[in-house]
Amino acid sequence: MRRYRQIPGRAVAPYIAGELIGSLLGVAAARLVWGPAVAGPAVDYSVVRPAPGWHWAPSAGSKPAPCSRW
Repeated sequence: MRRYRQIPGRAVAPYIAGELIGSLLGVAAARLVWGPAVAGPAVDYSVVRPAPGWHWAPSAGSKPAPCSRW
């Protein structure tokens, strides 16, 4: 959003902090509501990982690629 001047530069750090805090609070709330089911192997706290046999690097690059315009 900063790249397209939608938010001022001084708001970037608080925005990122808010995103991270919201993510952690969301996981904590899910754990309180659904209990150990959230930590089970099928969900694993909704951590996104590459498929077996795939390296993490291409997976990490797949998220920002569609979001950037050249």
